[in-house]
Amino acid sequence: MKELRDYLKIFKRYLLLLVILLVGTNGLVLTYFLNQPERFKAKAVMYVNRTPEPRNNQYYTFEGYYAGLASKEQTDVVVGLLKSNDISRLAWEKAALTNSSEKITTEVRKVGPQLINVEVRAQSEEVAKKLLVSLAVVVSERSQQLAKNENQAAEVTLVNPEPEAGPASVNLPLYVAIASVGSLLLTFLITVIREYFRS
Repeated sequence: MKELRDYLKIFKRYLLLLVILLVGTNGLVLTYFLNQPERFKAKAVMYVNRTPEPRNNQYYTFEGYYAGLASKEQTDVVVGLLKSNDISRLAWEKAALTNSSEKITTEVRKVGPQLINVEVRAQSEEVAKKLLVSLAVVVSERSQQLAKNENQAAEVTLVNPEPEAGPASVNLPLYVAIASVGSLLLTFLITVIREYFRS
C-alpha cells in the first residue's frame, strides 16, 4: 500500500509535464496537417494477363493453362516495375504533365494472383487520374519490351477504365495516437532519470 502511495506521489509530481507534452505534441501534429495543401488520390485495380497462343486445331497444348501460371509470376514483375522510379518518370512524360516539382506519391499492393491495387496521390484530381492511366499503359509496354518473345509478354489493363478519384484523407487519429504514446514514453523516461538521481 505504501508503494502504491509513493507511485501516486511521483505520478502527481510529473502530471503537469505529461499534460504539457501531450498538448504540445498533439498541437504540433494538428498544426502540421492543417497547413498541408489539399491532396487528391486516384486508385484502381490493374489486371495482369498473358494472352495465350492461338489454338492449334491439329494438336492440343496446355498453352492456355500455362499462360495463367505465367501471368501469376509476371504479376510480381509488374509490381516491381510499378515501384520503379524510371516507370514513374516515363508515365509522367507520357501523360504530358508539365509541373515536374509537384509531389507525387504512389502506393502499389498485390491483392490477388493477377491483381494489383495502385493508388496515386497528387495536388490535383486530374493529375492523379492521368498518371494512374499512364502508369498502366507504360508498364504494359515495358513488360512487352522486356519479354524474350511476344508470347511471354504480359498485358496490363485497368479493371475499371475510369479510375476512382477524390480528396485524399489523412489518418489523423493514428498520428495523434503516435504523438500521445511518444509523450507518455518521454514523460516516463524523464521521470525514471530524475527519480534515479534524486535517490
